[in-house]
Amino acid sequence: TTDSIYVEILDVAIVQNDTIICQGDSVELSVISSSGAYGPSEFGGSLNNGLVAYYPFNGNANDESGNGNDLTAYDNATLTENRFGDSNSAYILDGDNDYLASSDTFYNAGIDHSISIWVNFNSFSSTGTPVTDRCFVQTYPNTNHAIEAWTYNSSQTNNSNSAGYFGNGSTWHNPNPNPTITEYDQNLNQFVWHNWILVNSGNTWKIYLDGNEVHQYISTQNPLNKNVGIMFGAMCGGPNWPDWELNGKLDDIGIWNRALTSQEIQELYNSQSNHSYAWSNGETTETILVAPTQTTTYYVTASNSINSCQDSVTVNVLSTSELVIDTAVCDSMFFAGNNITTSGIYYDTLTNSVGCDSVVTLNLTIHNSVATTDSLVACDSAEWNGNVYDTSGIYIDTLQTVNGCDSIVTMHLTINYSVQTNDSLVACDSAVWNGNVYTTTGIYVDTLQTINSCDSIVTMDMTINYSIQTTDSLVACDSAEWNGTTYYTSGIYVDTLQTTLSCDSIVTMDMTI
Repeated sequence: TTDSIYVEILDVAIVQNDTIICQGDSVELSVISSSGAYGPSEFGGSLNNGLVAYYPFNGNANDESGNGNDLTAYDNATLTENRFGDSNSAYILDGDNDYLASSDTFYNAGIDHSISIWVNFNSFSSTGTPVTDRCFVQTYPNTNHAIEAWTYNSSQTNNSNSAGYFGNGSTWHNPNPNPTITEYDQNLNQFVWHNWILVNSGNTWKIYLDGNEVHQYISTQNPLNKNVGIMFGAMCGGPNWPDWELNGKLDDIGIWNRALTSQEIQELYNSQSNHSYAWSNGETTETILVAPTQTTTYYVTASNSINSCQDSVTVNVLSTSELVIDTAVCDSMFFAGNNITTSGIYYDTLTNSVGCDSVVTLNLTIHNSVATTDSLVACDSAEWNGNVYDTSGIYIDTLQTVNGCDSIVTMHLTINYSVQTNDSLVACDSAVWNGNVYTTTGIYVDTLQTINSCDSIVTMDMTINYSIQTTDSLVACDSAEWNGTTYYTSGIYVDTLQTTLSCDSIVTMDMTI
């Protein structure tokens, strides 16, 4: 006689996406223990044989067997925590049109095959029928060919009895043609994870619950050899049975194109369920995210309640660098690819010599240039900012503000010119010119103003000719003629003549007759 027993060889290894990080970064550390449940490459030995699809739900519903048989999440099917507490590592369905389905008909239920699925029921059906169910796997289209499994509860309590129906060819099969409830009573409670494995070999169908075979059925019909699609959580009974949709969670679904052995089923169940983890930082999940500030060694102890083993990994932390620049500039500064025109604190992240961030902090003060416009009106010339201008025009000069920035001054300059004129004047004895009395010949200058208030310089060439006064005497008999006039009487007579310069020549005549 021969006998066999499943022996689990416990081993643990830490996998990580990097062991060298920069200060401030984080790294994900994950545990592979024994055959693991984190990905298909972590299945032990023979469990990789015949693997058609594997859905660990690591942030998506992709097939990680390498065969590309991805699932699509419909309606409100969303990622949630798995049974190990890892976020975004399982799917939750609300029992109302939520399901996962393949887009391709890659699955052939008519040949030997196995399906492993972890299910956590939020609630059981409440249709009021003698048998109330929650469907969690079926093929489609299910006309005359399907495999379906669900929970079975004739008492309609929250302690459901486990059972399953499955289609083989065109005939539906109950786990037992005349089932008795106690025969399959597994105390399937709400909010508890259970592993279902459906195995078909030829005409033999088996159901395993949490590693234990709970039912076997031998069909009398040959299976229909046909590729179909596969759905998880959809209603098994069609639209007339809406309460058969799964209200709960799904995780770690595997599909094989062969019948798994009882030893492989034990290995699969044990590797996916009963390992505990204790990390040196106090975490207890299969995957942790760490962000050490210095080089740190992390240890994890994996246990299967019988044995434990340990692995460690050192995460080397490379230093980042910082540079603070305090500066003041005029108007703008080009920094980190941007032209900055406002005072403030700005950052740029470069790469230092060890490949980590070099953060440059710029404390920037912007002093603005000043532009002003002025005007000036001057006579003849004007001095402005050290320069002499004698022509009207617009002039620009660049000075500096108190902060050393440009002060651009625009000067609108108007030059009005002085007027110089020459005049001459001939007068007798004296002349009045611009309010002054002149008695002497000479050149005189007077400064007046033009209508633009500039100098009007007048030069006067003045000639003063003087009058002549002479005295004469005459003695005559009876009468005398003087300057055309006949005089008969002695006396002093005055006559005004003109000089050759047209000035008065006053002659006084002392006449004796």
